[in-house]
Amino acid sequence: MTRRDWLILLAIMLLAAALRFFQLGVTPPGPQFDEAFNAIDAEQIMAGNRPLFLPANGGREVFYSYLQAAIGALLGLNLYTLRLVSAVAGVLTVGALYILVRVLFRRHSQWLATLTALALAISYWHIHFSHYGIRLGLEFYRHPDFFFGHASEVSVFASRVTGDASPWQLLGVNVLRILGMFSFDGDLEWAHGIANRPVFDWFMAIPFYIGVVWWTLRLFGKGTYQPDPDRDSLVLFVLWAAVMMAPSVLSEAAPNYSRTLPAVPTVALAAGLGLTWIVTLPRLQPWWGPAIAGAALAASLVVTVYDYFVRFPSFPEVYYVFDADKVDALQWMHEQVDSGATVYLSPLWSTHATVTVLRDNDIESLDSREAIVLPAPGRSAVYAFPAEQQGDAKRIADLWDAEVEVINDRYGKPLLATVQLTPEQASQWPPAITPDSTMSARFDDAPTLLGVKVGDNRRDLWLYWQEEQPTYRDLTSFVHLLDERNQRVGQSDRAPGDGTYLTPWWSTGERVAQRFTPEITDICAGGEPVRIVTGWYEYAADNARRPRLDALGDIALAGTYTLPFTSVPADLASPPAALSAPISGALALTGYAVNGLPTAVTEGGAPLTLDLYFVGDEASASTDLTVDLVPAAMPAAEGQLLWSGPTGPGLQTGSRAKSSAGASTCASHRQRRSYPVTTCCG
Repeated sequence: MTRRDWLILLAIMLLAAALRFFQLGVTPPGPQFDEAFNAIDAEQIMAGNRPLFLPANGGREVFYSYLQAAIGALLGLNLYTLRLVSAVAGVLTVGALYILVRVLFRRHSQWLATLTALALAISYWHIHFSHYGIRLGLEFYRHPDFFFGHASEVSVFASRVTGDASPWQLLGVNVLRILGMFSFDGDLEWAHGIANRPVFDWFMAIPFYIGVVWWTLRLFGKGTYQPDPDRDSLVLFVLWAAVMMAPSVLSEAAPNYSRTLPAVPTVALAAGLGLTWIVTLPRLQPWWGPAIAGAALAASLVVTVYDYFVRFPSFPEVYYVFDADKVDALQWMHEQVDSGATVYLSPLWSTHATVTVLRDNDIESLDSREAIVLPAPGRSAVYAFPAEQQGDAKRIADLWDAEVEVINDRYGKPLLATVQLTPEQASQWPPAITPDSTMSARFDDAPTLLGVKVGDNRRDLWLYWQEEQPTYRDLTSFVHLLDERNQRVGQSDRAPGDGTYLTPWWSTGERVAQRFTPEITDICAGGEPVRIVTGWYEYAADNARRPRLDALGDIALAGTYTLPFTSVPADLASPPAALSAPISGALALTGYAVNGLPTAVTEGGAPLTLDLYFVGDEASASTDLTVDLVPAAMPAAEGQLLWSGPTGPGLQTGSRAKSSAGASTCASHRQRRSYPVTTCCG
């Protein structure tokens, strides 16, 4: 390496840097999904997490994310700094290729190094991935199972890829596609550049093909320079190209510019060989060769700049592939926040990596199917959904008799479906979910209970909470259903919003209606009144419950209601005492329990609970039964009727279970008698 080499290298690297740093945070738009995952990982590293491997998003090695975290710690984490690692790596690759070619090759070494590095510096392919991002493979080298696990999914030998076709036929097609990607047909994936754009425009494709021919002749031909002094180096680059092209040859969707990216230096070498052949062609005047090569490079540079910085960002496909639509949606939502609204965004987008990176705490994540949130008094509310969830938006709008407003993107396609409430509308619960009863049960460092509502189906319960002051505790609320004996017959534990609206995110003054569907653990409890008790516990603190501030204990009585009758698959309802007593059609009495046991002896005046188990089918659902309880054959009590009454509003035996074995339901009756009893159904 001479002083002239370093000057040439500096000039080429400045050109490469200009192309890679220009509009780095603008073209392409974004952050795209994969870039957003890298941003999330970088944020975790900056926060103190030190992973050795990143399992999310298909599994990724960590070195690239550590570099992003280091730059983010120095300059802040944004789209420009996220891509800065790729841009710097791209510039350094150009310089490294110049040095490598200059050191390995002897014939026309300086010309070859210069023209190869220039071909790489202005390469559309390389510029794009310097603007987009690429990771290093050290962790995959240490743990090849991470790599081969994904490779087996996309291989041409995987049945998912080939279908009914022969994998060898697909392999042959892939080879042709790889050969054609240099000047005819390119990668169809918009995330890798303009779809179907070849690697080279024709200003560089012609030197590339000249270089391939000259490369081949120097390897196998005979001439003045035999043996060729650069044969070993040429063989090395051939092997390099073959190995690095193999991932795309052996996988679906060839050619894939991402999978073949490590082969870029070898492709640039072929173009450099062709340009060097033109420059050193003895039949030309001394300045004609450099002029032709320079003109080809300049023309290709103009085409590359126009294609990448003008054409590429203008395609609608790029707008959607790089999640620019989500960026526009977030900008609209941030404008609503600035105007005084609290925005609640559907998890379909709030959990998307790009949205997660760009949204701040003013845009809340909420699954409105599981919880309804009202903002602090005086603030308006916006419930936002992706356009494909207009049905969910309509459901929320109907609660307030409001309208769904569709927000379009820059291409006129539906972007968001929103429901916007004024501060007055957002100050009150809508009629459909207004609490049946109100109260105030305060917990230590946890939301306050405001009321309860029993759903129309009598299976769902709504509990109403208010945040008095912010908490850092990630709390889970519970509902227990207690019968008259204080035994738990049903329960449900839910993180607020089914995990989408955790308590550390609640703002002071916000009110939350949380839906519960308790699992009934005692199917024989239907038809009896139960008490609804609730509270909070902290999973991270070994499930410790939050104590009451305004009463003793750690639970609150929210209300009472009559538990509906339920039916379950017959194999899940095994009576302690089995019998077989056909009643009508498929309906039969299959067993019973006395105080939960096959038999029981109680003292006079003690409660007696009789559980009857029935099995039937859908046709039995309309059957209404009256149960008479009479003493067993005891002369002193002969003819005495202990109890008579219906089992409930129809057994509903087929309402929740349909199977060949039928469905089972249980009717319970409680009397304060100590007689042993038998049953008579009429």
